Amino acid sequence: MQEYLFVSWNPDSRIDSEMHMVTLLASLRSEFRHGEFEVSDCRQLRRVVLSEVPQAYGVYVIHTVGEDGRNLVYIGKAGTLKSDGKFCEQNLRGRMTNKQGGVPRAEFFAKKMANAYSNSLHFEWFAENIDGKQRFLPFFVEAQLLAAYFTENRCLPPWNLRA
Repeated sequence: MQEYLFVSWNPDSRIDSEMHMVTLLASLRSEFRHGEFEVSDCRQLRRVVLSEVPQAYGVYVIHTVGEDGRNLVYIGKAGTLKSDGKFCEQNLRGRMTNKQGGVPRAEFFAKKMANAYSNSLHFEWFAENIDGKQRFLPFFVEAQLLAAYFTENRCLPPWNLRA
């Protein structure tokens, strides 16, 4: 049977509502495959995602990048778990390039970037390890990230409409 690990990793610890976003992201970076990229022209999003992001399940965060630095605007997941323990088909690549709000993600992000007066978008993704020994439940990790953001800001990231 496959074991699933959580961001808190320590079996003696519990999910701490005071755990900060920086700590969670550092834990993800140290334990799982991850990568990042930045796009200033959202028309290039599909090409970049297809070349840089694995066909795996995981979570991702998006920051706007502008004169005031980076601002976290979205936390998402790819990999809805079915009752039989298998994941639905949409992986990170599909989730980052599919549609949102009925429009292609590139178009959606371009509009959001313009409204946020941002120069580019910075994407960071985290995926289960390919050795099969470490896996995580994307919805659980996404929930931890959203909880940390909420604890620090008392709201969801601006592009997350609901949790």
